[in-house]
Amino acid sequence: MSLHLTLLLAYSAILVGVGLWIGRRVGSAGDFFVARRRLGPGLLFATVLAANIGAGSTVGATGLGYERG
Repeated sequence: MSLHLTLLLAYSAILVGVGLWIGRRVGSAGDFFVARRRLGPGLLFATVLAANIGAGSTVGATGLGYERG
């Protein structure tokens, strides 16, 4: 195995482990979706802004590709 593949597999295993560990602390879907209502206004604003910019960029780029070919 190459070094890159080994690092990728190790990183993936760490991410899965962290996800499983944090997932045990989530009690309900409400805890997951609204972070137990513990987000401050700045972080909440940044999260909404990032989601809207990401979606707008994807849809906008697709529209431009369709329009201009």
